[in-house]
Amino acid sequence: MTDGAVVSLWRYPVKSMMGEELNASDLTDRGLLGDRSLALVDTETGKVVSAKNPRKWATMFDFRAVFTTPPVLGSRCHRCGSHSPMASASPPTTPASRISSPARWADR
Repeated sequence: MTDGAVVSLWRYPVKSMMGEELNASDLTDRGLLGDRSLALVDTETGKVVSAKNPRKWATMFDFRAVFTTPPVLGSRCHRCGSHSPMASASPPTTPASRISSPARWADR
């Protein structure tokens, strides 16, 4: 049996959007720090936006989310004050207003 090797490392800051390639990342009990730490919420239904519903969210994979400031383990969220280790990063650069259906940002 051979040992495995990591060929590439990707983080997806926003659920159902394309992500960013990393050289390294902190690992938490929930996975890579900042991975899927943000999501869009459908303002009509209150449900998290998902590319698994392509009729409504067909353009989600057209967007790439990256952190403008890397997330820091153990920091407080600048918006809600929680101790979420993923919440210290700035929102990704993709504006929610460019998505095809009404949506708003939500911390996961």
